[in-house]
Amino acid sequence: MTVKPLKFVVWRLSNSPHRPFAYRITLLLVLLLAACGQPNTEITPTAGFAPSGPDSLTPTPIRWVEGASPITLDNVEQIAYLGRLDAPGTPSTVFAYALSPDSTRLIGLNNDLILGWNLLTGDLLFQTSRGDSARVFYSPDKTEFYTLTIGGNLAAYDAETGVFKTQFTTFENYNGITTYDSENGWLALGGLDGTVQVWDLLGRQMLAALDAHDLSISALAFNQNGTWLASGSGGGKITIWEWQTSMPVVNITMGANRTPLRLAFAPDNAQLASVTVNEMQLWSTADGSLKHALDIGPGGATELSLYSPDGRFLVNGGNVPTMIVWNPADGSVLNVLPGVGGDRTSAAFSPGSDLLVTAVLGKPVALWDTTYFGDESLQQASLPLASNTIFSLAWTSDGYLIILFDATGPIHVWGIAPPG
Repeated sequence: MTVKPLKFVVWRLSNSPHRPFAYRITLLLVLLLAACGQPNTEITPTAGFAPSGPDSLTPTPIRWVEGASPITLDNVEQIAYLGRLDAPGTPSTVFAYALSPDSTRLIGLNNDLILGWNLLTGDLLFQTSRGDSARVFYSPDKTEFYTLTIGGNLAAYDAETGVFKTQFTTFENYNGITTYDSENGWLALGGLDGTVQVWDLLGRQMLAALDAHDLSISALAFNQNGTWLASGSGGGKITIWEWQTSMPVVNITMGANRTPLRLAFAPDNAQLASVTVNEMQLWSTADGSLKHALDIGPGGATELSLYSPDGRFLVNGGNVPTMIVWNPADGSVLNVLPGVGGDRTSAAFSPGSDLLVTAVLGKPVALWDTTYFGDESLQQASLPLASNTIFSLAWTSDGYLIILFDATGPIHVWGIAPPG
């Protein structure tokens, strides 16, 4: 496999957290406009961190290459295009997906099909009719996958063949809000009536039914080991549950006009992040006290709010011009990432938290060296994709693969190729 060098740039930006949010956004927009027009002396190429790959990705099938090792800051200059996954029939977006626990299999849903791929060989394992499936989940033992419809119907399939096994429940009040603990196979479903159901998918049984709130569930999140479940609803209510005993741990009242739209636990479980229309709140899970209220701008987390695996960083993304990198310990702004904002903003940290990959529909896919977060210089390199229609992305839990889902149908896979 030929590996070609990719230019790496340093963004030198004044990023003082003491400056107002609007000022920092304005400054970045000025820099971005300058970069698109005449040369900007603030943005200069340098050697070093330089992921490589083909000059373009074409629809012609290419040889699949198995990833040789996890992608890290030490070897990221060797990153290369490993191959492309394509669905048979009319191309359409893979809009939902699930990865197996060992990161060797991928299940995807597109407009017509449920598709299964082997990520070691690039082979399509099966295809079957999608029906009205809207979400997909992998079992923790890798033997099954499960689909969920917009009507709240759960079904089980064989993970190697795609053969349908059974439909085993219908949640009539399901309102589209879910969260999944992939290590234990626990799925929480939100209800229009404020109830929450927690299911053991492999065991085909409901483990808990919570009368969580008076109004419709707006957000759900498991903590890192699955013992706690956070639920949010209209009317500004959040509760952290020991859901297996149906006992509340902490009740949080945000205010009647503030609905939590996203919830996420910090990796150490000491903090819960909630998102409203233009603000992110950081709460202590010990007593429910508000530690920090972060101004993210209107629509600043419509697509994501994400902690790094080591808990040192918290990012938000959506309908704002730039992604913000926060220090969740003190609520300070570490950096803003130029150009990472807009429709279908997605991001993923490497398992070691030393790299961040970002994508925005219509813009390049970028890798960021997180060891520079907090400095006035940011190190960033764009993957050399001919396509700028990346819809979403994933970094496998073993660190081997970055998977890019193209809105036009293909799935592009990047990793560290073996020598030679």
